[in-house]
Amino acid sequence: MSRLNQSTTTEDDARAILNQNSQQDAAFCVHPCAASPVNRTKVRGHSSFTLTTLFQIVTGCSIFFAVLQTSPLFAILGTIILTPAIVRTAIASDVYLQKGIQFKLLRRIRYFFESTGLTVVTLFFSVAVFTLISLLFGLFCAVFAGFMGLSSMARDIAFVGTVCGMIWGGTAGLIVFIFCIRTWYTAAAVEAYEEGLVSPEIKN
Repeated sequence: MSRLNQSTTTEDDARAILNQNSQQDAAFCVHPCAASPVNRTKVRGHSSFTLTTLFQIVTGCSIFFAVLQTSPLFAILGTIILTPAIVRTAIASDVYLQKGIQFKLLRRIRYFFESTGLTVVTLFFSVAVFTLISLLFGLFCAVFAGFMGLSSMARDIAFVGTVCGMIWGGTAGLIVFIFCIRTWYTAAAVEAYEEGLVSPEIKN
């Protein structure tokens, strides 16, 4: 009886081990169709360069060359204005991606036009500061020449003062331009701006 019990116990143990191994194999062997699809737009660290971005770049290049053949001046101005807008939109897309929020088409269009407006404002501030400082230097030199009794040379002195003012005005305009870039176009500035827009959505 003891040999019979020992043999049946051994067979039961062997069957239990085989069943356990088969269950583990079944657990690890998952059918490819059973795997849930992964939304790559919400994966952290995934690149935001998509087929839509490629189409936008191709469309922008086509418009640029078409305008360049018609009017090179407008093509240059458009490049100066639209390039920072495209860069800021790409930065915003990365910020949304890092937060796990899909950067939809309407939001992309809104951000592009908003970035275009900020680019125009930035250029306006820089040019305004440059012009104001240059004219103030020229006016100051003309008034100073009048006080010194050099009225005949006031025009020449005002011209020299304006040229010197253009140097200082260019420096001041560059400082204003860099300040606006750091305020509106860096990733930290975009993220700080988006926190106020995204936080109500997260709370809801």
